[in-house]
Amino acid sequence: MKQYFLIIFAFVLLFSVQPALAEEAASAHGMPDEAAMQKVMELGMPGEAHKVLDRLTGEWTYTMTHKMSADAPKIASEGISKNEWILGGRFIQQNVSSTFDMNGQTINYEGVGTAGHDNVKGHFITTWMDNMGTGMMAASAEYDEATATLKEKGTYSCSMRGGEVTFTAELKFVDDDHFTYAMYETDENGKTFQMMDMKYTRQ
Repeated sequence: MKQYFLIIFAFVLLFSVQPALAEEAASAHGMPDEAAMQKVMELGMPGEAHKVLDRLTGEWTYTMTHKMSADAPKIASEGISKNEWILGGRFIQQNVSSTFDMNGQTINYEGVGTAGHDNVKGHFITTWMDNMGTGMMAASAEYDEATATLKEKGTYSCSMRGGEVTFTAELKFVDDDHFTYAMYETDENGKTFQMMDMKYTRQ
């Protein structure tokens, strides 16, 4: 895979400085022609879909309640989220910090998330990782323009269950200064419940 990307990069450079030579080399090596390479380059750039995520940038405070099963008590917390574009506007990176009480112990929480749009697959993609586990949450999402909502479906590794858990979530833009995030999953007893309820306010 690494070798393939090095070859692609070399041909991109050739197309930018010596189009005729690049086309001849591409033909000799069975590589895409100039039109195909242009398409590849376009798919690798931020597009219209990425503008949906632009509303997430900035510094936010949030309040949250979450629980681990349908019958478990809710745990409340609040924190700060700093969101910015990275990698040339291809992904939003979210850095979260907060504290919350768990069984009388104060937990210092840190998390890092990313959100982007896969131009090849044609849908949004998100990831999440934090200091509460060693796995990574990954999801794909579709945007409902009518309700200004990103609808996610994904999986994460649950240390309490010892396996992979499927979840759905909705990120809803309320206005330019507020958005919400609600996450749902099914517990071991087959009960679907709202695991997380978050409300963000721009600073």
